[in-house]
Amino acid sequence: MSLQRMFESEYFSLPLALVYLFKNDHPGVRTYLVNKLFSYPPEEVAFYLPQLVNLTLKHEDWTDIGTYLLDMAAQSYLFAMNLYWHLHSKLDSRQYREKLDTMLHDCEMTLVNGVRPQRAKPAEPPPAMFPIAGEDWVEGEDAAYTYKQHRDDCFLLQSKFLFLLTGLSISLIDRSAEERDKHLRSSLQAIDQVIEESRAKHQSSSPYIKRLFRGVVLPTGFCQDPDFSLMQVVRIPYDFSACYKTKSRVPYKVYLEMVSIDEADSVQPPQAYTAPIPPASDLIPHDTDPGLGSRRVEEIERERFAGLSEYAEKVEKAEQDGIEFSSFEQSDPIPSLSDSVSEPWTSISAAIKAASPYGLMNTWKLRAFIVKGEDDLRQELLAMQFIKKISSLLSSAGINAYLRPYEIYVVSHNSGLLEYVPDTQSISSIHKQCPSLLDYYLHTWPEVFPEAQKNFAESLAGYSLICYLLNVKDRHNGNILVDRLGHVIHIDFGFYLTSSPGGNINFETAPFKLTREMVDLLSYGGTEILQYFKILLFKGFLELRKRKEELILLVEMMKSAELMGCFVKEDKVLKELDERFHLNKTDEQCMRLVEDLVSQAKDNWRTAKYDAFQRYSNGIL
Repeated sequence: MSLQRMFESEYFSLPLALVYLFKNDHPGVRTYLVNKLFSYPPEEVAFYLPQLVNLTLKHEDWTDIGTYLLDMAAQSYLFAMNLYWHLHSKLDSRQYREKLDTMLHDCEMTLVNGVRPQRAKPAEPPPAMFPIAGEDWVEGEDAAYTYKQHRDDCFLLQSKFLFLLTGLSISLIDRSAEERDKHLRSSLQAIDQVIEESRAKHQSSSPYIKRLFRGVVLPTGFCQDPDFSLMQVVRIPYDFSACYKTKSRVPYKVYLEMVSIDEADSVQPPQAYTAPIPPASDLIPHDTDPGLGSRRVEEIERERFAGLSEYAEKVEKAEQDGIEFSSFEQSDPIPSLSDSVSEPWTSISAAIKAASPYGLMNTWKLRAFIVKGEDDLRQELLAMQFIKKISSLLSSAGINAYLRPYEIYVVSHNSGLLEYVPDTQSISSIHKQCPSLLDYYLHTWPEVFPEAQKNFAESLAGYSLICYLLNVKDRHNGNILVDRLGHVIHIDFGFYLTSSPGGNINFETAPFKLTREMVDLLSYGGTEILQYFKILLFKGFLELRKRKEELILLVEMMKSAELMGCFVKEDKVLKELDERFHLNKTDEQCMRLVEDLVSQAKDNWRTAKYDAFQRYSNGIL
């Protein structure tokens, strides 16, 4: 079959188009494939924006991809917003800074004018940003200027909202523990007032503009669900926010009330605050961008894992000498860690909804995010792309290995938002209540224990595949959650591929985490569920081998992305990732491989010692 016939085939998918685009150097083929990208929906292409942006920056002669991205941005305001923030997150790059400034300028012009700069016709009104049910983007006198101004105002509101949220996390670092919660809530109240002031400013505008500025539009979920309803942030219930205590950073949880942009107002706008509130800029000092000129993320990572290298040396020497090393656990006090059990999501949602002026609206929805400053979320986003892709592939194949992807919104190279997964608690928190996972499951789900045990096995299989293929590290018990149905959910993918904590000493060597208490839970009542776990691993592994090229492409297109920690040994990244798929093995040999991986992971002594280090250094149980 000729290339052109294959490209025109109904089976030629977007992932295949990207494979050929990336691997084919012929200018004619590349031009054809870039034009082919226009046939795919913007929300489908947006999933690959980190990779496409990286390609555009790396290759001086690939200007056709940059042009394509701006044309798609002109077609979809949401796509343009995503493109802008992906570009903005790379502003720490010295190598590409000049090109980034140009691309960001062009993206901003596209956001305002509705066409890419080279095609701009200043006299024409730009298209509507979003189709709003029942409202028209009406043209009239001075429409070109007026609506460009509204597009600009909408984008500036979103930018200010995100910069203030992430800047707040950074500003909390230097405050005392006693001051943090008070400062957090007063600052969030001020950010909430920014939304209210924008709403008040446009109360006398046309129905479309009034609806548009009712809240802040964030393209959350844009890349996952093409049929999603566009939601606006209309209110921040700041009294429910809370700081998290970590060793070097102060992330916090913020709740956001959202309503669909399509639902007409059924309530009066909330009254203005009676007490004067300082401007948000006074409470959250920052320049234009909180991500620039701040402490290096690498310095904080070194602080987080101070002592790990020395600890590893002592543990390994004790192992060689045939003695048990446990002096840290015995002689050093365990610091307290704020890891309390959260109130059920339904209770929190009901309480916030009852007090909200928007609570009676049909589309009212509560979302929560963890806001992080001084933390590079770009490689976490890459890991989440991998998880989303694998989740989709396994689901399509009918394999019940459970994964729970979560949304990540990168604002700058060291700040962003992560979706909070409701009704979960970490294994560390569980250990404060029960002596083991088995006791917790028996106590929490006494009537439906077999179902919860099965959910545990299915999710453990899903994340074991992720941890093995991506070589995920830092799998302590604070980074593994349990949800209300018994699924485990892994979070915080700061170390994977060729990076590891403590200066890449690679202390954790197990292919995935499978502790003694996990085996006890799988084996309770017989070996049936343990075997089911192994079968899911085997079936999932065979299925993912079929899509190896598609999965590796996600990583390969990001290779040489400047300052991505997971590429610390760049020459080994793709080679080792490719080897973990074992394409040279038969299905029978893969079955033995899965058995070997389970044996290596089962009650692995390095896994146990890493958990011990986390108990000693961070109080994670």
